[in-house]
Amino acid sequence: MSINLRLRHPKGVSTVTVNPEAPITELQQIIFSNTEISPSQQELKTGYPPKPLTVEPQLLVSSLGLKNGDQLIVTASPASKSTVTTSVANQASTAGRQTPNFSAPALQPRLDPRQEKPSDASVQTREGTLVHRVVPDDNSCLFSSIGLIFEQDMNVVPRLRQIVVDAIRKDPDNYSDAFLGQPRDNYIKTISKPSSWGGAIDYDAVSLTPVPDAPLDFHTTIFPVSSEAIMQGAAQMAAKLRAMKAYTNTATFDLKCERCGKGLKGEKEARQHAAETGHAEFGEY
Repeated sequence: MSINLRLRHPKGVSTVTVNPEAPITELQQIIFSNTEISPSQQELKTGYPPKPLTVEPQLLVSSLGLKNGDQLIVTASPASKSTVTTSVANQASTAGRQTPNFSAPALQPRLDPRQEKPSDASVQTREGTLVHRVVPDDNSCLFSSIGLIFEQDMNVVPRLRQIVVDAIRKDPDNYSDAFLGQPRDNYIKTISKPSSWGGAIDYDAVSLTPVPDAPLDFHTTIFPVSSEAIMQGAAQMAAKLRAMKAYTNTATFDLKCERCGKGLKGEKEARQHAAETGHAEFGEY
């Protein structure tokens, strides 16, 4: 049965699938197709803290001891260290299969004001520790949580807002005034502002780590919903958060418009107020 591996490399992050009974040359070719690092220059590390893997191309992938969901850190060695020839790697390429990639830019230093806060709602599973990552409730939490999940970075919020703007501009039929609940130009102007509300007020992210205090480089934020351990862990986390009252009922919560001070109840009234006034900065009581 094939396993999913998360590759972290100089070009970003990719998720690939490999058969443990395939030769290591097949894994090397899959890595090459995602990183453009030739098999002879690939250096692989895994675990926490990361430890180098001894790669013997004539052996099977199973000899590396990798499990489903493991992360491989891939770097390029200064010089060739492998005896695998280009012809062998090319032969292996016909057997390589991979899943669609969730690519992200290479890691960049995060800005301290945008760092997410830790949560007490972590849950231990047999595949690792599920960690609840809390993002700031600054009217950009929707975009921040998406940034954490797909790019491990909340600094992408302006770019994600621009993606929304571009999509609306390109598709006036689907994103009409009636659909948006206000004139298109008004909505575009509002959603472009960093302080404008993106939707329901509370969005956070969940990631899987080897240990609760692992560095962010070792957090996995995309995992298959077919994993029974992950789904059970997520249900336990939801129960913990519910017990901690760390949730918001968006239909009944109390809001205040930060522009005019008007009190509002629930997301429905907030949207109606935004459509009538163009105000889109809200805070929860």
